[in-house]
Amino acid sequence: MTFLADRCSISAAPLALPNREPRMQTFFIAPTDFGVGLTSISLGLVRTLERAGLKVGFFKPIAQPHPGDLGPERSTELMARTHGLKPPKPLGLAHVERMLGDGQLDELLEEIINLYQQAAVGKDVLVVEGMVPTRSASYAARVNLHLAKSLDAEVILVSAPENEVLTELSGRVELQAQLFGGPKDPKVLGVILNKVRTEESMEVFAARLKEHSPLLRNGDFRLLGCIPYRAELNAPRTRDVAELLGAQVLNAGDYDQRRMSRIIICARTVLNTVPLLKPGVLVVTPGDRDDIILAVSLAAINGVPLAGLLLTSDTVPDP
Repeated sequence: MTFLADRCSISAAPLALPNREPRMQTFFIAPTDFGVGLTSISLGLVRTLERAGLKVGFFKPIAQPHPGDLGPERSTELMARTHGLKPPKPLGLAHVERMLGDGQLDELLEEIINLYQQAAVGKDVLVVEGMVPTRSASYAARVNLHLAKSLDAEVILVSAPENEVLTELSGRVELQAQLFGGPKDPKVLGVILNKVRTEESMEVFAARLKEHSPLLRNGDFRLLGCIPYRAELNAPRTRDVAELLGAQVLNAGDYDQRRMSRIIICARTVLNTVPLLKPGVLVVTPGDRDDIILAVSLAAINGVPLAGLLLTSDTVPDP
């Protein structure tokens, strides 16, 4: 793979949904904080429910684009591509904030319920992904509360342990559970822990967490799952890097599958560069460094799955 680099006050009464027979089950996935991997959990939950033989739908009510996003909303698009689902298009964030700022929460919820009913057609279960709290969306937790109540959904919290003791983690989760009625509320099912960094097994970690957490001892609020952190899952594809840089692709190769785990910038000799040519490495070098280009090519021919070669200086090597 070779390429060239070139304030919103909120208050509303919950809205009632019309009765449906048979009653469809709704899971509302709510994060405890930013960066917990909410969409990853939604994807996994949908796949698990599908494997259980259920007709599963997905709904992301409010789009939260990342900086630089120009395409469709990520969660909805991922569900469409990986599961073949066709969720309704989420409401734009600017539209939502304008309605909240105008005190039109009830009207906003009605819009969302209409979209929800579209997503629910023919489904046994619907997974609804809540808003993620950010600096610009500090109202997200309150919106999530109104959404969960309006949709009569069962709430699953998603959290990711940070550099904290287990009692602090438990306290953080309990604080979010209280927002939805408390851990004893039958609508609050429990928590999924994502990105768990530990050298012990997930079973041992879960047992130790329960020992240190009064929240998880009585059985009303459950630890629904623990997912270990895997650095390789965060490695971007070479294609993603090329598209982000707006690079000209000279030779695509397997750039749809290759992933970048490390970057090396080559300004040294070939002798000192060769030991660094390992799987997952993206080599960055000027386009006129024929020696480095040749060494990288030979490494690839010999079976080293490099992430790719990025040529700078707008110099295209001789064919």
